[in-house]
Amino acid sequence: MARLGFISLLVLFHVVYLVGQADSTPPRHSSSTKFIKASCRATQYPALCVQCLAGYARSIRQSERQLAQTALAVSLSRVRKAESFVTKLTKVRGIKPREYRAVKDCIENMGDGVDQLDQSMRELGHTGRAFGQEFMWHMSNVQTWVSAALTDETTCLDGFSGRLMDGNIKVAIRRRVNNVAQVTSNALALEVFKRGVREREREREREMECHLMLALPILRLLLNHINPCTAAAASSSKVNTEYVKTSCSVTPYPKLCYNSLSIYAGKIKTSPKVLAHTALNVTLRATKATSAVINRCSKVHGMKPIEVAATLDCVEEVSDALDELRKSIAELGHAVKGSRSFSFQISDIQTWVSAALTDEDTCIDGFDEPKLNGRVETIVRREITKIAHLTSNALVFINNYASN
Repeated sequence: MARLGFISLLVLFHVVYLVGQADSTPPRHSSSTKFIKASCRATQYPALCVQCLAGYARSIRQSERQLAQTALAVSLSRVRKAESFVTKLTKVRGIKPREYRAVKDCIENMGDGVDQLDQSMRELGHTGRAFGQEFMWHMSNVQTWVSAALTDETTCLDGFSGRLMDGNIKVAIRRRVNNVAQVTSNALALEVFKRGVREREREREREMECHLMLALPILRLLLNHINPCTAAAASSSKVNTEYVKTSCSVTPYPKLCYNSLSIYAGKIKTSPKVLAHTALNVTLRATKATSAVINRCSKVHGMKPIEVAATLDCVEEVSDALDELRKSIAELGHAVKGSRSFSFQISDIQTWVSAALTDEDTCIDGFDEPKLNGRVETIVRREITKIAHLTSNALVFINNYASN
């Protein structure tokens, strides 16, 4: 017994020594790079993610917060460069009037994207000392603005759809903006990955205490299972992403659908209900961002009275849409297929989402007057069109969940 106790004491001192060494030794560059690669697996474009972030490994170390901040900073830098690049295209000789208008719209989209990413970075800075619900609230705001920036980039590309827009301008913009959209998509995925970081940090503290009690054979056994688990996770991830892609193919706006939902594939898995619920939440976040944009528009100096009236009416319509989307999300969360109340619940949800879509259309109708053909009208129409498309897609998923 004395011999066994002495050996146990030696093992304990050895483990404590290793833990102390790990705490006192600064993280190696290779460890930081591995952390970045592991985190980037959660993104839609992992190779691009690693390429963009690996150069910042020393500053990121193994911090989820620093990783998220760096990803946003890289995305913001890319959008600014893209905005500058697209602006120069307006001066290209021989540009067609149709191309010129599309380029000008794209410049506005990029400008909005810059504002939203800038807001996201400031909001992320507030998470440093936040805990619990406050932390989650800040992160929800960050995700809302990054999602809105991603939608702006997609809208820019939509302006060049169709054969009539084929040419060097379209090729140049598509190449640049696609890259920006992919970087922004990765940043959004890393923001989702970062949510709950406070909880994970607490878990690490508890795990450190457990490590002192673990024996090396158990660690070897766990390591032997890493490769099969990784392969199974990769296979599952592919199935989940394919489910989202297939589901989006039947919506009115499949490209927007896939871009907005693919980062949540791991959460959605192959569940029609979770798919519908996620689509509604994405729509709600985008509608909140749009509400903020239109509120700012209503306070622009120098607007005509008729523009002010139309904008304020739109603020009310969007506010109604937000209420209807919130009620739909809450009701869908309570819906249980096969229950007696299921058909009534689905009917209410369909009614509210349809009403939200009508509110969005009514807002746009308010700007149909010939005298309302200005910058505010352009911004409002563009923003409302985005959320109307997201709402239409969400309604398809609700109908599919009800009918399957």
